[in-house]
Amino acid sequence: MMNTPDDSKPLSPAAAELQYRDMIQKVTRAIAEARIEDVLPYLGKQYEEKHVALFVDSNFDKRIDVLFRLMPF
Repeated sequence: MMNTPDDSKPLSPAAAELQYRDMIQKVTRAIAEARIEDVLPYLGKQYEEKHVALFVDSNFDKRIDVLFRLMPF
């Protein structure tokens, strides 16, 4: 479960780190298996399936780009 602005209580730093780590593992696994539909929810509403398909192909640099887009900075 992702922490949303509607949640009444923010996650502790430790819980947020675990949640973020879990998200990165799920997305990395999905990218490795070219499962576009599993990556799409983590990239935000500005990306469509066709954009993710461009990222999640055999191009390693594009896969890394997807992970960078998930970084919290």
